[in-house]
Amino acid sequence: MDAPHPFVTGFRVFIAEHFPGPSGQVLAMLVAGSHASPDSPGFLFALFRSLGVIHALVLSGSQVQGLRDALDRAFDFVGLRTTWVKLTASLWAVWAFAHHCAFEPPLVRAACVASLERTGWDRRLVSAGALILHLVLFPSHWGSLSFWMSWFCAALLSLGRSWTWRLVGVSAVTQLAFFRLGWIRLESELWVLLVANVFVLLCLNPWVQRGLGFVILSWLVLWRFSELSWGWMAWICLPLDGVCRVILVALRLLV
Repeated sequence: MDAPHPFVTGFRVFIAEHFPGPSGQVLAMLVAGSHASPDSPGFLFALFRSLGVIHALVLSGSQVQGLRDALDRAFDFVGLRTTWVKLTASLWAVWAFAHHCAFEPPLVRAACVASLERTGWDRRLVSAGALILHLVLFPSHWGSLSFWMSWFCAALLSLGRSWTWRLVGVSAVTQLAFFRLGWIRLESELWVLLVANVFVLLCLNPWVQRGLGFVILSWLVLWRFSELSWGWMAWICLPLDGVCRVILVALRLLV
């Protein structure tokens, strides 16, 4: 495996300095997946795996969606209305993030969709075009399970109207696939697994995802400045670390 990008290793060092506990490790993985926390304590993975919520710690399109939402809010805050500037900044952000995280298939899928959404095409046409663009840019992803699961889950998300029920469906499908692969060990009763998944789903709601997006956006802009930016980063990460602490306490009570 190639060494992580300095963007990721720098975030890892920042988290170790300011949020050294298990909640900081969870926060790092919510932002940049396992790339940001390769040395996490084994009990963290065992805890999330035993309760069927390990999928919450992997990279997905939710990071890209949170990043796009954060960027839109930032533009609204400064009153920017220039379309081409917003489009250019959005494309730079999503593709830069995908690049820094080794072009993981879910991030590439989300970046391809983001690249075509503003064309005004029908949603189905955008999805088909994004799939083709994905395979043209990264044909090796064709044989990746992550590629297939990402696109399948994206299709499920597009079917429902309710955010909650769509994510419940995606969570169920993801867990079934992970269980078949042996990545999830169902060591708890079914009701415990259900409670754990619903609780994590509620904690990682769109507002929290947007907060994670602000963290990603800020780090994209500031990571080259290293410790000069850590004060700002610590301030915006503090409430998200609190969310991670709540998740960990609840999951430990369910074990």
